Order: sequence, then C-alpha cells, then structure tokens
Amino acid sequence: MIANGKLAEGVQLLCLIDKAADACRYLQTYGEWNRAAWLAKVRLSSEECADVLKRWVDHLCSPQVNQKSKALLVLLSLGCFVSVAETLHSMRYFDRAALFVEACLKYGAFEVSEDTDILCKDICAKRREVT
Repeated sequence: MIANGKLAEGVQLLCLIDKAADACRYLQTYGEWNRAAWLAKVRLSSEECADVLKRWVDHLCSPQVNQKSKALLVLLSLGCFVSVAETLHSMRYFDRAALFVEACLKYGAFEVSEDTDILCKDICAKRREVT
C-alpha cells in the first residue's frame, strides 16, 4: 500500500497490526519526521520512541538539513544532556555549552566520567580562546 503512494493508509494498517515502529520508519523515509515523532510518542515504548527520535536528531544534524537548534530541543526532551553539550560545542556556542555543563554538573544531570571531563575542559578552553 505504501509503495502505491498511500502512506497514511499504510501507516494506519501497520499500527492496526501492532507494527508502529515500522510505521515510524516509513514516515521518516518519506520525510514525515514530525508525524513519525508524534506516532512514536503515542504508540511506542520509551526505548523504541527514543530510537525514532535519535534518528530524527541525526537527520536534523545532517549537512543537508542543518537544523541543530531543533535537534537540541529533541535531545533535551530525551535527557541526552552530554549530547546537548557536544552539539552546542559543535555549533561553536562555547558560552552556552559551558553554562549548560555547569548546570548539569551542579544538579547531577551528568555522570562525571573521563569523557565528560574531556568535554568540559575542551569547552572551557574554547570559551577562553573566544573571549
């Protein structure tokens, strides 16, 4: 059905037979990212929903789309705080990244590890270079 151009009907059928994850993948394949995210939130488990939303983040961060600000909101909603800091860093928003990391450390949103320590030091070093 989807192959014949009836995406909405195909998605409905997939949902009826408990294949909502497949329906989300089809929606994403056809560029219906917002609809895929909505469907994931209402029909999938938390883990499956996170997978759908992380694919959306990858799409938003791709050079063709380059909507990293929107990707940040999705990452925040997922609680992927280290990824938020890394994305802010990649966008060269060093002040914002430093403040975000500071808040995450203060409120225990980050687990302190070697990777987060390296990220924090890199953000602070870049912040000093810019100012």
